[in-house]
Amino acid sequence: MISVQEIKTARELESLGPEWSALWDRCPSATPFQTPEWLLPWWESFGAGQLAVFAFRAGGTLAGVAPFWIEGGVLRLLGAGISDYLDVLVEPECRGGVEELLWEHLLRLPWRRCEFTDLRSGSLLLEGLPQRLDARVEPCALCPALPLPLGDDHRGIRHNIRRYSRHFGPLENASPGTLDEYLEALFRLHSARWTRRGQPGVLADPLIQAFHRRAATGLMASGRLLLCGVRREGSLAALLYGFQGHQRIWTYLNGFDPAAARFSPGTVVLGLAFEQAARAGCLEADFLRGGEAYKYAWGAFDRPTFRLEAGLRL
Repeated sequence: MISVQEIKTARELESLGPEWSALWDRCPSATPFQTPEWLLPWWESFGAGQLAVFAFRAGGTLAGVAPFWIEGGVLRLLGAGISDYLDVLVEPECRGGVEELLWEHLLRLPWRRCEFTDLRSGSLLLEGLPQRLDARVEPCALCPALPLPLGDDHRGIRHNIRRYSRHFGPLENASPGTLDEYLEALFRLHSARWTRRGQPGVLADPLIQAFHRRAATGLMASGRLLLCGVRREGSLAALLYGFQGHQRIWTYLNGFDPAAARFSPGTVVLGLAFEQAARAGCLEADFLRGGEAYKYAWGAFDRPTFRLEAGLRL
């Protein structure tokens, strides 16, 4: 038997954190955007309206977290906007039981329309849609991914990594003692890159920066943060900010010193991070949302995500 608890306050949601984090570890297909370390800071930073989270339990053990909120009569998933994947988190063995209950409880909430973006193929929210919904599913984005370790077809890229990495120090990983330094460098270098294009960049907003400080701290404590970089003349010249877990890494944001552009710092830090991840047993690097050309230069293949919009039939 699966029981359902509706969570309506931030305090209740925060108290769920340790069990939620342990559940994530038991869900091999889960993404970092479903962790409490990501979604609790998201709600604290950007949340508005009514929190509506369902916790599913099997035999007293947390088996699923369905994180929603309602604003202006619209039902959405926590994390919307800055998360590349959104979904319900469900322990694989309990998927069927949660699926039977999920929409039953969602339809009891006071919403007129739902908007779910960045759903992966096979999402629980795309299955078993009730007849009461007037639903439309359409493509949302492409998320290129790359198998690890790099193969023989990457010989040219590996040659460039060795060639240009001589201009930088070895790959370093942020630690609790250097986390602030790395984040400040990320904000600065990412901004410098976009300023040259006449745009502020996604990290220019102080609210966004404050969110990432909170999220990175929690992700580091859980071992799920990937924040690494290389130095040139003692200063961080290129950084990669992403996530790790379930034999995968996810590359979320990067930044590099424009003055070092001739040495391909972005390629160097990515390549060294991929090699480090492969040595640790990772089988895939997910570039996340966006079809930038550099991702396909690595030989990445596309994975689509989907958007579900639905209204209640009268």
